Amino acid sequence: GEVKCERNGCRNRAYWRCTVIVDTPTDEDEGKGDYAKTPTSLPERAMKEKTDKAQLRTRKKAECLLLCGVHSRKRRRAALPKDPNSAAKRLRKYADDQKRAMEQGARNKAAGRPGRVVCSKLRMMRRPPDLDGFLKVFPNFKHQNRKDGFGCAELSPKSLGPVHHGEPDLPIAQNIENYHQA
Repeated sequence: GEVKCERNGCRNRAYWRCTVIVDTPTDEDEGKGDYAKTPTSLPERAMKEKTDKAQLRTRKKAECLLLCGVHSRKRRRAALPKDPNSAAKRLRKYADDQKRAMEQGARNKAAGRPGRVVCSKLRMMRRPPDLDGFLKVFPNFKHQNRKDGFGCAELSPKSLGPVHHGEPDLPIAQNIENYHQA
């Protein structure tokens, strides 16, 4: 998961090794295939196309590329070896990030400075950005037990409440989420 996909313009991580057939034209191929410029008869042109195609077929070679799941064909792909220590490395990185964030917080407190808050959006199938000296806080109900930051279900709209909305005929909303739905 550390290597990028080798297709042009793709920014995904590569998880598969694929064998791909690639044309390898040589310098002699310059100008071949441009049949409109040559004043030959139709049968000669067809014969020339056949010989050129046969030559191109022999020049094709197989390359082994590292590709993501989008660009790899299922029949031709083989999984890349996975790092057996990736879970331990990830937990160690999370612990180091949290330690740096706590040290930065202690320095701010000693200097009498208030802390800073950086908001970012959780993307689908992507990690939140790593900012040096900042602790990740996840204020969603389902993120209480996350290992890569501080899960705070108490800040979730499902947890904040009850809410007295002042409407005479409606019952008190049990939480902010129900208050906004009503």
